[in-house]
Amino acid sequence: MPSHLKENTKGMTAGKWYSQWFTGSLTNINFYEILPNHNYPFLLTENERQATLASIIGDGYMYKGNAQSKYPRIAWNMGNKKHAEYKKDFFFRFGSTIQEKENPGWGSKWYCVTTKSCPAFVEIFDKYNKKDKALRAELVIPELKEIGWAWLYGDDGHFDKKNGIAYIHTEGLEEEGTKIAAKCLGAFLEIDQPISVQKYLGGYPKKERFCLRLKKNETKEFITRIKKNMADGLEYKTSFCN
Repeated sequence: MPSHLKENTKGMTAGKWYSQWFTGSLTNINFYEILPNHNYPFLLTENERQATLASIIGDGYMYKGNAQSKYPRIAWNMGNKKHAEYKKDFFFRFGSTIQEKENPGWGSKWYCVTTKSCPAFVEIFDKYNKKDKALRAELVIPELKEIGWAWLYGDDGHFDKKNGIAYIHTEGLEEEGTKIAAKCLGAFLEIDQPISVQKYLGGYPKKERFCLRLKKNETKEFITRIKKNMADGLEYKTSFCN
Protein backbone atom coordinates (compact mmCIF):
# COMPACT_ATOMS: atom_id res chain seq x y z
CA MET A 1 0.00 0.00 0.00
CA PRO A 2 1.38 3.49 -0.81
CA SER A 3 2.80 5.29 2.22
CA HIS A 4 0.25 8.13 2.05
CA LEU A 5 -2.54 5.57 2.56
CA LYS A 6 -1.04 3.70 5.51
CA GLU A 7 -1.32 6.63 7.89
CA ASN A 8 -4.80 7.72 6.77
CA THR A 9 -6.32 4.22 6.79
CA LYS A 10 -4.51 2.52 9.68
CA GLY A 11 -6.82 0.20 11.60
CA MET A 12 -9.79 0.59 9.24
CA THR A 13 -11.90 -2.26 7.98
CA ALA A 14 -12.72 -2.46 4.27
CA GLY A 15 -16.24 -1.23 5.01
CA LYS A 16 -14.90 1.75 6.94
CA TRP A 17 -12.48 2.58 4.13
CA TYR A 18 -15.27 2.48 1.58
CA SER A 19 -17.66 4.53 3.72
CA GLN A 20 -15.14 7.31 4.30
CA TRP A 21 -13.89 7.26 0.71
CA PHE A 22 -17.44 7.39 -0.64
CA THR A 23 -18.45 10.32 1.58
CA GLY A 24 -15.25 12.22 0.87
CA SER A 25 -13.75 11.88 4.34
CA LEU A 26 -10.62 10.38 2.81
CA THR A 27 -9.55 13.07 0.40
CA ASN A 28 -7.20 12.50 -2.53
CA ILE A 29 -7.34 8.73 -2.04
CA ASN A 30 -8.14 6.27 -4.78
CA PHE A 31 -10.20 3.48 -3.23
CA TYR A 32 -8.71 0.96 -5.63
CA GLU A 33 -5.30 1.73 -4.13
CA ILE A 34 -6.67 0.81 -0.71
CA LEU A 35 -8.03 -2.53 -1.88
CA PRO A 36 -5.82 -3.36 -4.87
CA ASN A 37 -6.84 -7.03 -4.84
CA HIS A 38 -10.58 -6.43 -4.93
CA ASN A 39 -11.84 -7.93 -8.19
CA TYR A 40 -14.97 -5.91 -8.90
CA PRO A 41 -15.88 -2.20 -8.89
CA PHE A 42 -17.75 -0.48 -6.09
CA LEU A 43 -19.35 2.07 -8.41
CA LEU A 44 -21.28 1.86 -11.66
CA THR A 45 -20.54 4.15 -14.56
CA GLU A 46 -23.54 6.15 -15.80
CA ASN A 47 -23.95 3.79 -18.76
CA GLU A 48 -23.81 0.72 -16.52
CA ARG A 49 -26.33 2.29 -14.16
CA GLN A 50 -28.74 3.00 -17.01
CA ALA A 51 -28.42 -0.55 -18.32
CA THR A 52 -28.97 -1.99 -14.83
CA LEU A 53 -32.06 0.14 -14.15
CA ALA A 54 -33.60 -0.83 -17.49
CA SER A 55 -32.80 -4.48 -16.89
CA ILE A 56 -34.72 -4.74 -13.61
CA ILE A 57 -37.91 -3.64 -15.39
CA GLY A 58 -37.01 -5.56 -18.57
CA ASP A 59 -35.66 -9.09 -18.92
CA GLY A 60 -33.13 -8.92 -16.09
CA TYR A 61 -33.54 -9.73 -12.43
CA MET A 62 -31.42 -8.81 -9.44
CA TYR A 63 -30.97 -11.13 -6.49
CA LYS A 64 -28.64 -12.24 -3.72
CA GLY A 65 -27.16 -15.70 -4.01
CA ASN A 66 -28.16 -16.71 -0.48
CA ALA A 67 -29.21 -15.28 2.87
CA GLN A 68 -25.59 -14.59 3.83
CA SER A 69 -24.75 -12.66 0.64
CA LYS A 70 -23.94 -9.01 1.22
CA TYR A 71 -24.01 -8.05 -2.43
CA PRO A 72 -26.53 -8.69 -5.22
CA ARG A 73 -25.93 -9.85 -8.76
CA ILE A 74 -27.91 -9.39 -11.95
CA ALA A 75 -28.92 -12.04 -14.48
CA TRP A 76 -30.77 -12.32 -17.79
CA ASN A 77 -32.24 -15.26 -19.71
CA MET A 78 -32.83 -14.84 -23.45
CA GLY A 79 -33.06 -16.70 -26.71
CA ASN A 80 -30.95 -14.33 -28.83
CA LYS A 81 -27.30 -15.38 -28.61
CA LYS A 82 -25.85 -12.10 -29.98
CA HIS A 83 -27.95 -10.10 -27.55
CA ALA A 84 -26.74 -12.29 -24.67
CA GLU A 85 -23.10 -11.93 -25.72
CA TYR A 86 -23.52 -8.16 -25.92
CA LYS A 87 -24.79 -8.06 -22.32
CA LYS A 88 -21.99 -10.28 -21.09
CA ASP A 89 -19.39 -8.02 -22.74
CA PHE A 90 -21.11 -4.85 -21.50
CA PHE A 91 -20.89 -6.04 -17.87
CA PHE A 92 -17.44 -7.60 -18.18
CA ARG A 93 -16.15 -5.53 -15.23
CA PHE A 94 -18.48 -7.51 -12.97
CA GLY A 95 -17.26 -10.98 -13.86
CA SER A 96 -20.18 -11.73 -16.19
CA THR A 97 -20.49 -15.21 -17.68
CA ILE A 98 -22.79 -16.83 -20.23
CA GLN A 99 -24.25 -20.33 -20.23
CA GLU A 100 -26.16 -22.07 -22.98
CA LYS A 101 -29.06 -24.26 -21.85
CA GLU A 102 -32.10 -26.00 -23.27
CA ASN A 103 -34.91 -23.47 -23.40
CA PRO A 104 -37.98 -24.46 -21.34
CA GLY A 105 -40.05 -21.83 -23.17
CA TRP A 106 -39.73 -20.32 -26.64
CA GLY A 107 -36.90 -21.29 -28.99
CA SER A 108 -34.39 -24.11 -28.95
CA LYS A 109 -31.70 -22.50 -26.77
CA TRP A 110 -31.62 -20.36 -23.68
CA TYR A 111 -28.64 -18.07 -23.01
CA CYS A 112 -28.14 -17.19 -19.35
CA VAL A 113 -25.93 -14.20 -18.52
CA THR A 114 -24.97 -13.67 -14.88
CA THR A 115 -22.65 -11.25 -13.12
CA LYS A 116 -20.80 -11.89 -9.90
CA SER A 117 -22.16 -10.51 -6.63
CA CYS A 118 -20.84 -6.95 -6.53
CA PRO A 119 -21.09 -3.98 -4.18
CA ALA A 120 -21.78 -1.69 -7.13
CA PHE A 121 -25.32 -3.12 -7.38
CA VAL A 122 -26.28 -2.47 -3.75
CA GLU A 123 -27.74 1.01 -4.27
CA ILE A 124 -30.05 -0.10 -7.08
CA PHE A 125 -31.00 -3.30 -5.26
CA ASP A 126 -31.97 -1.44 -2.08
CA LYS A 127 -33.63 1.61 -3.63
CA TYR A 128 -35.22 0.40 -6.86
CA ASN A 129 -35.62 -3.38 -6.87
CA LYS A 130 -39.10 -3.36 -5.29
CA LYS A 131 -41.58 -6.23 -5.37
CA ASP A 132 -44.43 -3.78 -6.00
CA LYS A 133 -44.22 -3.44 -9.80
CA ALA A 134 -45.95 -0.06 -9.99
CA LEU A 135 -43.60 1.33 -7.34
CA ARG A 136 -40.59 -0.08 -9.19
CA ALA A 137 -41.79 1.60 -12.40
CA GLU A 138 -42.39 4.87 -10.54
CA LEU A 139 -38.82 4.83 -9.22
CA VAL A 140 -36.95 3.55 -12.27
CA ILE A 141 -38.61 4.85 -15.43
CA PRO A 142 -38.26 8.61 -14.78
CA GLU A 143 -34.50 8.06 -14.61
CA LEU A 144 -34.15 6.36 -17.99
CA LYS A 145 -32.15 8.16 -20.64
CA GLU A 146 -31.17 7.06 -24.15
CA ILE A 147 -29.18 4.03 -23.00
CA GLY A 148 -31.86 2.97 -20.54
CA TRP A 149 -34.64 3.20 -23.13
CA ALA A 150 -32.46 1.33 -25.65
CA TRP A 151 -31.96 -1.54 -23.19
CA LEU A 152 -35.66 -1.66 -22.28
CA TYR A 153 -36.71 -1.65 -25.93
CA GLY A 154 -34.08 -4.29 -26.68
CA ASP A 155 -35.58 -6.52 -23.99
CA ASP A 156 -39.31 -5.88 -24.40
CA GLY A 157 -39.72 -3.99 -27.66
CA HIS A 158 -41.37 -5.17 -30.83
CA PHE A 159 -41.25 -3.53 -34.27
CA ASP A 160 -44.23 -3.83 -36.60
CA LYS A 161 -42.44 -3.46 -39.92
CA LYS A 162 -45.65 -3.51 -41.98
CA ASN A 163 -47.07 -0.45 -40.23
CA GLY A 164 -43.80 1.17 -39.16
CA ILE A 165 -44.67 1.36 -35.47
CA ALA A 166 -42.97 0.17 -32.29
CA TYR A 167 -44.38 -1.44 -29.18
CA ILE A 168 -42.86 -1.86 -25.73
CA HIS A 169 -44.48 -4.72 -23.84
CA THR A 170 -44.92 -3.75 -20.21
CA GLU A 171 -47.03 -6.55 -18.73
CA GLY A 172 -44.32 -6.94 -16.12
CA LEU A 173 -45.21 -3.45 -14.84
CA GLU A 174 -48.97 -4.11 -14.83
CA GLU A 175 -51.46 -1.38 -15.73
CA GLU A 176 -50.38 1.31 -13.28
CA GLY A 177 -46.70 0.91 -14.11
CA THR A 178 -47.49 0.99 -17.84
CA LYS A 179 -49.26 4.34 -17.44
CA ILE A 180 -46.18 5.70 -15.67
CA ALA A 181 -44.00 4.41 -18.51
CA ALA A 182 -46.30 6.04 -21.08
CA LYS A 183 -45.98 9.42 -19.40
CA CYS A 184 -42.20 9.16 -19.02
CA LEU A 185 -41.65 8.04 -22.62
CA GLY A 186 -43.73 10.98 -23.82
CA ALA A 187 -41.50 13.30 -21.79
CA PHE A 188 -38.37 11.59 -23.16
CA LEU A 189 -39.59 12.24 -26.73
CA GLU A 190 -40.54 15.81 -25.75
CA ILE A 191 -44.17 15.51 -26.74
CA ASP A 192 -47.09 17.00 -24.83
CA GLN A 193 -48.99 13.80 -24.11
CA PRO A 194 -48.28 10.27 -22.88
CA ILE A 195 -47.62 7.46 -25.31
CA SER A 196 -50.69 5.34 -26.02
CA VAL A 197 -51.33 2.43 -23.64
CA GLN A 198 -52.80 -0.64 -25.30
CA LYS A 199 -54.51 -3.53 -23.55
CA TYR A 200 -54.63 -6.92 -25.27
CA LEU A 201 -55.27 -10.61 -24.64
CA GLY A 202 -52.28 -12.77 -25.46
CA GLY A 203 -48.95 -14.26 -24.44
CA TYR A 204 -48.37 -17.49 -22.56
CA PRO A 205 -50.27 -18.14 -20.45
CA LYS A 206 -52.95 -16.22 -22.33
CA LYS A 207 -54.21 -13.33 -20.24
CA GLU A 208 -54.83 -9.57 -20.26
CA ARG A 209 -51.59 -7.72 -20.89
CA PHE A 210 -50.37 -4.17 -21.51
CA CYS A 211 -47.97 -2.42 -23.86
CA LEU A 212 -46.96 1.01 -25.12
CA ARG A 213 -47.89 1.66 -28.74
CA LEU A 214 -45.91 4.42 -30.45
CA LYS A 215 -47.32 6.23 -33.48
CA LYS A 216 -45.31 6.16 -36.69
CA ASN A 217 -43.72 9.58 -36.14
CA GLU A 218 -43.03 8.73 -32.48
CA THR A 219 -41.45 5.43 -33.53
CA LYS A 220 -39.12 7.15 -35.97
CA GLU A 221 -38.00 9.71 -33.37
CA PHE A 222 -37.62 7.05 -30.66
CA ILE A 223 -35.53 4.66 -32.77
CA THR A 224 -33.40 7.49 -34.12
CA ARG A 225 -32.51 8.50 -30.56
CA ILE A 226 -31.78 5.04 -29.15
CA LYS A 227 -30.40 3.16 -32.14
CA LYS A 228 -26.71 3.86 -31.45
CA ASN A 229 -27.11 2.23 -28.02
CA MET A 230 -28.94 -0.89 -29.19
CA ALA A 231 -27.34 -4.28 -28.62
CA ASP A 232 -25.88 -6.45 -31.35
CA GLY A 233 -28.36 -8.85 -32.92
CA LEU A 234 -31.35 -6.51 -32.60
CA GLU A 235 -31.22 -4.85 -36.00
CA TYR A 236 -34.70 -6.21 -36.77
CA LYS A 237 -36.09 -3.95 -34.03
CA THR A 238 -34.72 -0.80 -35.68
CA SER A 239 -35.33 -1.60 -39.35
CA PHE A 240 -37.56 1.45 -39.76
CA CYS A 241 -34.41 3.58 -39.82
CA ASN A 242 -32.12 1.20 -41.74
